[in-house]
Amino acid sequence: MAEAGQAEEDQEAPAAVPARRTRPASLIPMYVTFGALQALDFQSTRRALANGSGREANGIMEPIAEHPAAFLAVKAGATAATIFATEKIWKKNRVGAIVFIAVANSAMAAVVAHNYSVAKPK
Repeated sequence: MAEAGQAEEDQEAPAAVPARRTRPASLIPMYVTFGALQALDFQSTRRALANGSGREANGIMEPIAEHPAAFLAVKAGATAATIFATEKIWKKNRVGAIVFIAVANSAMAAVVAHNYSVAKPK
């Protein structure tokens, strides 16, 4: 009888394993785009400042933009923070994360377009 009881125990359904959530496929290309836009913002801002055709409009960034290493560090930190936040968001709200990074990309694209419109080529 012990063998029959053991067989019943072996046939019990396994414990439910929660489904692993995967990152939305669109996030990685959007991260790459965000990083590229940050790099373009850095380059276009530095060019406009160097040739006198523009100024840093963001009051917080204005003193930092004059120092390339500090400016680059802040841009890298902002990029990392945005990606980190998006990674946190998608685990609870996949659509919200996509909207968040899409809005960030749109804002950066507008900034970069403006920078290039005012920056005179060297």
